[in-house]
Amino acid sequence: MMNEIALPVFRRKKKFIKKSVSSKNDSLPCQMKITVDQIPLLAKHVIDVLNKWINICIKEEAGVTLHQSCIVRWLSMINLLESVLQTFKTTKRLLLARNKQSLIHDLDVLTIKQLVLVLKPVKHVVTVVQTGNSPSLHLVLLCNLTLKRALSSYESLLDYVNTYCNQNDKPSNKWEHEENENYESEGIKWFRERLLLLIDELFNLDVRHYCATMLHPKYKLLKSCTIEERSQCHQYIRRQLNILHDTNLRHKSHEPSPEPQQKKIKIS
Repeated sequence: MMNEIALPVFRRKKKFIKKSVSSKNDSLPCQMKITVDQIPLLAKHVIDVLNKWINICIKEEAGVTLHQSCIVRWLSMINLLESVLQTFKTTKRLLLARNKQSLIHDLDVLTIKQLVLVLKPVKHVVTVVQTGNSPSLHLVLLCNLTLKRALSSYESLLDYVNTYCNQNDKPSNKWEHEENENYESEGIKWFRERLLLLIDELFNLDVRHYCATMLHPKYKLLKSCTIEERSQCHQYIRRQLNILHDTNLRHKSHEPSPEPQQKKIKIS
């Protein structure tokens, strides 16, 4: 019989997809393994440019290389955009010297700057969660509230980035976020508001996350939570304490009582 007090945990069922066996005459290439000849011409053109010592020359002049984005690495996208900004002038000069300026014509620096600005709170939060080996369950609720507050408006975003993300920036790198911060483009506004909506879908919070935060000495007041959320958190903790107390009583009742120790006879 299911305990009504305990919090149910729902596990997602794995969907098994039946793979069809392709015949030898199948003309579609495998997506996992492809040859150089199967790479599209434009993609091959980019690889050829990078292979001709472009990245090495960028590192010699700017001290930073162009990074790659990988779907399994959480911060690779913002690292890629930041590397493009840091090496933009050097990359543009090297491409012009090799008559490859067409690769950078469609690159909008202002858009990249504001994309980096939107992603900086996410990078800061992920870095805080990944630091150290201590338990981080109490940080889930804090990260959720922090991102919501930072992305609620463009002014809040600028204030958060200037307070927590730009403290260690070198003076030579401050041009990235000083220019054109007085306005937010419509395209970037859509991404910021979209990311704000996705936070509730990506964070599957339940009462255990609230309790973990409340049981931490620094965040026990849950100031950013509503009165109802605090009340539900207190009630859940009381129920769990009662369950633990009743369990301990049952275990003690089944334990045999210890035999009284025999008194030692004193011999005078």
